[in-house]
Amino acid sequence: MAASIPTGLKSLDISRFAHRAAQVEKAKPVVAYWCNFWIVNQILAKSLQGSDSDCMNYTLALMDKLEKTKADNTGNDAVTDEVAGRAYVEQFGLETFQRADNAVRANKASRQTADTFQAAATFLDLSHIWGPSEKEIAAKSKYAKFHALRIAKAIKAGEDPNLSNPTPEPSPSQEGPPQDPSDAELEHLINQTSGDQA
Repeated sequence: MAASIPTGLKSLDISRFAHRAAQVEKAKPVVAYWCNFWIVNQILAKSLQGSDSDCMNYTLALMDKLEKTKADNTGNDAVTDEVAGRAYVEQFGLETFQRADNAVRANKASRQTADTFQAAATFLDLSHIWGPSEKEIAAKSKYAKFHALRIAKAIKAGEDPNLSNPTPEPSPSQEGPPQDPSDAELEHLINQTSGDQA
């Protein structure tokens, strides 16, 4: 359906959702359902379904597809229950995000990594169906979009995208923060411990 988006609907941010719906339709029909649901909601919210016959036919075809998926999945809570649907979509988005992030952390970023980050951002953005995204979901979507763009730009410039990967943060020491030897409380504890040993 991504290739057949009518001209009257091109102004909407729906092509990435249509592309991902087509991409996961067989493997993850629940995710494809929610992508298509998002598209229909965007069209109806802007009242663009009636702008011309192509827009109307496209919208009706998607609505029929949604109804068929719902009828075929009456026992699947991820389709029939919005709370379960949100959890399912967010979990899939986070799994997709993690695959891309693992590639970056392993310094194996590639064109595929950029596409995986873009897919993760799209799936995480679906959470807007159910209201504002949680802070963690919104942050991961923003992170995914940034790294997809960063990797794609590096590849387009003929550069290794791994050279601009974020540097991993060192793991915190088990010992805690360094102590100031002139700290009176610390000196008292050290003296007290030394006195107990004598």
